[in-house]
Amino acid sequence: MTYAVLIEPPARRELEALPDHMLRRADRVIASPGADPHPRGAVKLRGMAALFRVRVGDYRLAT
Repeated sequence: MTYAVLIEPPARRELEALPDHMLRRADRVIASPGADPHPRGAVKLRGMAALFRVRVGDYRLAT
């Protein structure tokens, strides 16, 4: 099963503001849910049925 990745406009603007090296690292994590919605290191968020967070350096991404 494959999954679609939706990046909302506010998140897209924040991603575009990242330094290039961080953007490349975040892109690898963002692209991975297409095959695996819970990448290695993902932590389930409390109170959210199917939302996980993944740390990328000093940043957190919700998947």
